Amino acid sequence: MDNGTKTRVITALAMLGVLSPVYMYYPQVFLPLIYLLGGGLSVEAAKTTSSEPVAYCVGVLMLISVIIFQAQLAALWAVVAVTWGVRVIMMLCQYRFKLQKYVLSACLLMDISLFVSCFGAMYQNMPNMLIFIMVLVMGIDSVAYFVGKRFGKRRIAPRISPNKTLEGYLGAFAWLLLMQGIFMIDNNIQILLLTIVFCMVYILAITGDLLVSYQKRILDLKDTGSVLPGHGGLLDRFDSWIYVIPFVFLLANIN
Repeated sequence: MDNGTKTRVITALAMLGVLSPVYMYYPQVFLPLIYLLGGGLSVEAAKTTSSEPVAYCVGVLMLISVIIFQAQLAALWAVVAVTWGVRVIMMLCQYRFKLQKYVLSACLLMDISLFVSCFGAMYQNMPNMLIFIMVLVMGIDSVAYFVGKRFGKRRIAPRISPNKTLEGYLGAFAWLLLMQGIFMIDNNIQILLLTIVFCMVYILAITGDLLVSYQKRILDLKDTGSVLPGHGGLLDRFDSWIYVIPFVFLLANIN
């Protein structure tokens, strides 16, 4: 294991060691941490195109927007659905235009607002489901990273994220199937419906990862920050969560 991987593992274990008991026993502390996470994500997103003072102002405005959007999630869903589709098309077609980096940052800020709103709502109303989804997504990230690092040969998107490999994502899919089997033990859900939901989670986790990687390529950035040793910035760590958490929250509210 190289030094970079060791640092990554130590940072992840330290975060789990500190945050797990806070999640379980101190909700009055963990909920504000969710909003602080949103502010940090927004600052990183804004710093890619603006000065630091402007970026910190954007972070504060994002926290205010979360309070507003929690009462208007339906409207924000429509906006994010459009921005997500536009960026996927831009990524696949490798389309470029003059103000692209500003458009991408604005889209990402809207995504973060929805993510933080849904994250907070899930923590308050369905904490056990949130734990399962977080473990699922962290597993997708980690298994894809370690399997890809050890066995990866076929790059799936070399122009966007050269370290992402087919072997890594196949390993992550095996993790997905394992977690689906565990979920079925305690839940009476049709296997076809559950498979569709889990596949959507898998696709959205990968999409979030690739979209943030795409924006970093546009901006010539290696990482969005350096706050998490071995991982980079907050966006580098939580990019796979940004679409998964709102998707699961929407399904839970529909049902």
